[in-house]
Amino acid sequence: MAQSKNECPSFNCSGKLLWGQLHCILEGLLSKDEDSGCVIPEAEPTGTILQRNFKYKVKAFPGRWEVKELVVQTEWKEEPFLAGFIIYCNEVAKPADVLKTCSELGMTSDVSKNVIYVNRYDWSWAHDLGDAPEELLFDANEEDGWSVINQFKENLAAQKDNSLIKEALLVDNKPVGVHLACPHTEYELGWLVFHPIKRDELIAIVYDGAYTGLEGNISLVD
Repeated sequence: MAQSKNECPSFNCSGKLLWGQLHCILEGLLSKDEDSGCVIPEAEPTGTILQRNFKYKVKAFPGRWEVKELVVQTEWKEEPFLAGFIIYCNEVAKPADVLKTCSELGMTSDVSKNVIYVNRYDWSWAHDLGDAPEELLFDANEEDGWSVINQFKENLAAQKDNSLIKEALLVDNKPVGVHLACPHTEYELGWLVFHPIKRDELIAIVYDGAYTGLEGNISLVD
């Protein structure tokens, strides 16, 4: 049965995930290293901004991963609005608990709580691709990673600017990830949440596409 455009997509994870925007996904695919909940990535000496060396690839808890919308009401905007998403493994992560921990931390990491914060300069348009040649964006083969990247590109080409995106990423007609975007996004924040015992395994990602810092009254929507 086809998924409704209003539903949040889900997928099964086999044990590793690539995360971030299109160029970050590509960088993660090419990386031999992985992000971890045990270590805050080193910062680049980039002048007036703080930018950390994420790998955009993680070990992740295997199983079914689901998505909930983050709806926020703030003092500076009367009506509640879609601010982002939480993507989580439903076997080990409770989204309300994950959101509470991240909102209490705010724009910071805490290794003792297994949370690594992703600043606005760590990804999105503020992050450069680095040494990977641009033509790799246009290569295609049958490997899953490249199939996902090509679909990601097609999704972006088909969407209007500042539109809501909730799409499953498919390989052989099976969902292997999600493509999510909020309307009117400029600065984006994130929190990588790792397993409390298997601390190199991701169990959730909180994506703040509206640059709220998770401040205000936040509710979860399926």
